[in-house]
Amino acid sequence: MGTNENSAVMVEFSIIGGCFPLSEITNKLQIEPTRAYSKGDSGKFNNIRKETCWCIGTGYEESMDINDQLSKIINKIKDKKEILKGLKNQYNLMFIMRTIATFSWPASVPGNGSWNR
Repeated sequence: MGTNENSAVMVEFSIIGGCFPLSEITNKLQIEPTRAYSKGDSGKFNNIRKETCWCIGTGYEESMDINDQLSKIINKIKDKKEILKGLKNQYNLMFIMRTIATFSWPASVPGNGSWNR
């Protein structure tokens, strides 16, 4: 299947909990997070964060196959299972794998945009 410049995919693996040391996660996993914040920090819209979060993600990438981005993240953490289990038990953590895909349909698609007329 060919690529479509109007399609982008992002995959993010998050470690979420009440309060835990972000630096310990980074040190034990030997992975730099792409995003991290602590409970009580000010959020994007001046809200106060209700949890601590450590994330690695691909950012948005042009793709027609989400498995490409999933593989990038899974390959980083697949050998860290025992470390992750230990951290989860120690700090009562939750793990989330989030995928987001965006698509823009070209004007040549029949009916595209007809609801805007």
